[in-house]
Amino acid sequence: MDRNTSLLFEERLKETPKVFSIEQSDKVITKVDNVTIYEGVAKGTENYWTGSYISDRPKDFPVEIVKDNQGRFQFTLQRLSDEVVHLMCCSVSLEHQGKGLSKEMVKSIKSICFHHYDYHRIEARASVPRIDPGIKGEDWRTCIVDYEGRSMTALLRFWLKQRDSHLRKDYESDAEPDQFLILNPKYK
Repeated sequence: MDRNTSLLFEERLKETPKVFSIEQSDKVITKVDNVTIYEGVAKGTENYWTGSYISDRPKDFPVEIVKDNQGRFQFTLQRLSDEVVHLMCCSVSLEHQGKGLSKEMVKSIKSICFHHYDYHRIEARASVPRIDPGIKGEDWRTCIVDYEGRSMTALLRFWLKQRDSHLRKDYESDAEPDQFLILNPKYK
């Protein structure tokens, strides 16, 4: 196997698992401020080396599903280590979209991650979102915009405008262009 092929294999094996569904259990972990945190499981596949070739296999991993007690928004967290959490997804409910709740959701994400759990950083990506049922016309999140001299989606710009948010590529050169970090100011 030549060096380029070997590097491709390495890259494939390092890919994060592909998630196909997230299931919430009825088990409440805790209630904090205006949210309830539930146990959940993300179901997907991961790449592995069979000894002859790269294949994929089912992979389930624990997550926490955080829901606003008024049903306005929710987000899913995957603990990567004692210091790092992955924000897998987040959304404002369809009936509450367009009412300025995104900033309140971000505030809740940061509060849970930084104050309740004391994580040092949140890792996430502003990938092209799945189209929510009920959205008509062009989705603002997918529009390409300029921000600080860079072209990006409006969704990524939204995240980078939040306090303590940074393009991950500015910290890790091999990061994907749509990945970002939110750093806990306590550990800067």
